[in-house]
Amino acid sequence: MKLSLAILFASQLFAAGPTGPTAGFIIDSRTSTIRPITGVPGALRLSNPISLPFSISAAEFSSGGDIAIVLTTNQPSHLAVISLLGSFAPAIADLGEVADDTRILALNAKGTAAIIYSALLQQVRFVSALNGNPVLSSPISTAALAGPVSAGVLDESGSCAVLGTGSVETLCSDGASRRVLPEAAYNVTALAVANNNRDLWVADAAGKQVLRVSNYAQQAVPTVFAAEADGMQRPVALAISPNGEVVVADSGAAAIFVIDSAAPSVKTIPLDITPSQLHPLTDRSLLLLNDLSALPFTLFATEAMRTYFIPAN
Repeated sequence: MKLSLAILFASQLFAAGPTGPTAGFIIDSRTSTIRPITGVPGALRLSNPISLPFSISAAEFSSGGDIAIVLTTNQPSHLAVISLLGSFAPAIADLGEVADDTRILALNAKGTAAIIYSALLQQVRFVSALNGNPVLSSPISTAALAGPVSAGVLDESGSCAVLGTGSVETLCSDGASRRVLPEAAYNVTALAVANNNRDLWVADAAGKQVLRVSNYAQQAVPTVFAAEADGMQRPVALAISPNGEVVVADSGAAAIFVIDSAAPSVKTIPLDITPSQLHPLTDRSLLLLNDLSALPFTLFATEAMRTYFIPAN
């Protein structure tokens, strides 16, 4: 059944109300719900799920923490945008049915746009105006790219994406595309833009390395900053910390690598868990390392350079 364009739920935020400041939101994959993380590092806890009229299979949250773009578990799946997430009256905009294999690849840094991808349909679609009246673009074919899309990131405007395709390529909402790196021998697991959208960071599992591609939109210059010699085995995620360092999660090494490109230097932080992601919370210094299907639930604090374990109540 199609969701209402804007459904307001005055009583559906928390069953028992949040405790303390909200650090961000996560998906509880055990219950397919959105749950707030409340408190401060060292005293963080999961609050009760937000009550919604559907279950959620995937979500990405805006940097402001007040907007989520989600995929529902409805058959067929729907794409929806939830705004006013931290209020007692969240609003839901239904953007319609999508293929069941659809993935939310990324939001832009401003949290105003997103990109979704279906390998089955070989297409991407852009979502604009997340903070207003969200609009889902017409499909854009990915058939001419080097291969299936493994990872993606949006530029600040939200109109062009950088995609891992076996190579690294850009694809814009007007259909224009270009190859950033000429080779087609990468297994790109994560991408991030930095330095006012001039630099691109690439996690490559095939080469067991992390590269910075300077001036990627024009005359791209790739430089390896961390590799197997530094202990990398399978980098699966990366994020840019608030102080500009590059944080890399490696599932093969069960470690966090912190790259200071100015030094340059690489610091290794062993973990007691196998990381699968690096999703920043509303507090951008806190990065989610795993989901609630892999306990203990773990956050990495970039300022303290340490992990925090949160009871998965």
